[in-house]
Amino acid sequence: MIAVVPYDAAWPGMYATERDSLAAALGEVAVGIDHIGSTGVPGLAAKPWIDIQVEVRRMRPPDAYRQPLLALGYVHHPDDDDHEFFDRRPYHVHVCAAGGDWARRHLAFRDLLRQDAAARDAYQAEKLRLAAEHDDVLAYTEAKTPIIRRLQDASILPP
Repeated sequence: MIAVVPYDAAWPGMYATERDSLAAALGEVAVGIDHIGSTGVPGLAAKPWIDIQVEVRRMRPPDAYRQPLLALGYVHHPDDDDHEFFDRRPYHVHVCAAGGDWARRHLAFRDLLRQDAAARDAYQAEKLRLAAEHDDVLAYTEAKTPIIRRLQDASILPP
């Protein structure tokens, strides 16, 4: 079973504190730092990880953002050319190209859930159901894709 917990009002403050640390460490390399994922949606149950999106002008060379994050104690988990993933409890940092597809999709989905209570409730119900069915985080994450796509398709999201 995946641990999905009720919304915690401390999450925005935790994000803000870490955002300030990231901004100081990354300087001008970071052109945007946003609270994404379920912990960035007031009232939504979530895995207790604070997902932070860091947008950079260029993904290459990676040392421009990778070294400062490693210096903050983050562990790097290579992903793909459009996204780099780092974690340090209780934070997940997603580095992506500013204005790119990865960045736009995640901000748009977060904003949809913030603005549409019916979408938020449907997503939460499915998350709780899937969390009870899965022990593996990757399988759980993959299993959420259909509801995410349905909600995105049913709304008017930017391209």
